[in-house]
Amino acid sequence: MEEKPPAGNAKKELTTMEEIFKSYFQATGCFDYQAANKVAGKMKEINPGASTVLLALSRCEQSYTSLDSLKSKLWRSKDFLDMLYADAVKDIHAKVVAQIAGAPAQSDANYMTDVCRALSCFAKCRQHMNEVYRLTQSHPYLDDVTPILEKIKTIKEEVEKEPFLNKLGILMSGLEHEILIMESLLAAHKGLTSYNLKNTIVKLYTAKIKLSAWREIYSNQEYAEKSENRTEDYPRGLFTWYLFERNSKPARRNSGSPNLVQWMSRFHADLTAKMTLYFMQILIDRDKGGLNSIWNRVEFDYHGEITNFRKTSNALCVALVYEITDDVPFYPYGYICDGEQPAIIESDIDRFRCIYSYPKDQISHSKDDKLWSSMVSKLLQADRKPTVSPQRPTPIHETDKELKTTFYYLRIDSRVRLVVVHSSVHTSPDAQTIEFMTLIGTRLSNTHNLQSLSNFNDLTT
Repeated sequence: MEEKPPAGNAKKELTTMEEIFKSYFQATGCFDYQAANKVAGKMKEINPGASTVLLALSRCEQSYTSLDSLKSKLWRSKDFLDMLYADAVKDIHAKVVAQIAGAPAQSDANYMTDVCRALSCFAKCRQHMNEVYRLTQSHPYLDDVTPILEKIKTIKEEVEKEPFLNKLGILMSGLEHEILIMESLLAAHKGLTSYNLKNTIVKLYTAKIKLSAWREIYSNQEYAEKSENRTEDYPRGLFTWYLFERNSKPARRNSGSPNLVQWMSRFHADLTAKMTLYFMQILIDRDKGGLNSIWNRVEFDYHGEITNFRKTSNALCVALVYEITDDVPFYPYGYICDGEQPAIIESDIDRFRCIYSYPKDQISHSKDDKLWSSMVSKLLQADRKPTVSPQRPTPIHETDKELKTTFYYLRIDSRVRLVVVHSSVHTSPDAQTIEFMTLIGTRLSNTHNLQSLSNFNDLTT
């Protein structure tokens, strides 16, 4: 086993404000708040005001990265974390800047001036990112993530304009990684919603690389007062960049990764599985390993669940039906091919495409196919019914007595519906079908991910 390098500044006595601040930023950037508080305590003798600010910042960071700030609690305001960060910014100016003139050395005074400016900007960025998670949490299906992506773009621009943020070391590096990862995940979701394979793959790949790079950074740091029980949540020095590769080790309790990073990893895994289902046939055609190869590399095997359900329920088929809208062109392969034109819509039935079906050839898009025509007709009827709470998606069932068929529909997002077809008339909903569709639909619609933002636990599911 490879030996760890010497502790370096972990054994060095911290004597100047600059040394203390740098060590504090390392500990905080590694989410080691116990060590950060110990380092902050060393500041009391030099600058008591700065020590108070650092301790307050640790509390803010711990609440932020644990996602505790997103939990609904009756005894506190929903924007309490924003207020804590705002108070920290005020204290930076009142308790630190005012004492800079009394710093033991001019170098400390210059460094502190830059750090105070950087911390003020950092705290404001945290407030804005906290709003991003609240916006994400408040959109049940994430139907339109454009406003959230615009918010993230504004935050990125603020970060790029502040040159002193690099004074925060890996704490700042973590913020940059977090912003890009969240942006990539939401953009990947947007790509899936618009059936854009190319954009989805690029954004998921970017998010995976940045997640791995971020873990490598905060897992390999040495700093003063480092907690002894810190553990790594991935093999040291081992990284696989292939988009579909499973994480070699699942997140676990007492891991060095906070809830925020674990939630992002889980969101990435679910989006990857969803993409694999949406574009399964396209991916199989381009993967030499075939069906087993692409599903063995993802965390949740949708196709396997669908196959098992059909065996036990005798359902005729399970499908995903995509509704084409005027604002987003639809390409059958998920990207523009040479000479290929987007789908032309001449009637209601032309607005729908089956992007997944098991068995594969059970559904035809031909207008002469009575099953397909009936499915679309019943789907349109189901859409006109009163909507159920997005937080609790409920399948709707419709029957076609002429074809002796029952259709079950469940909305996944603004364009996709999960459909189960039975070759018999069900006078009442089938319990097994409802249970299956609720399970699959909740995962595909990201409902469980969005709910976990306000009720996250360290154990992966």
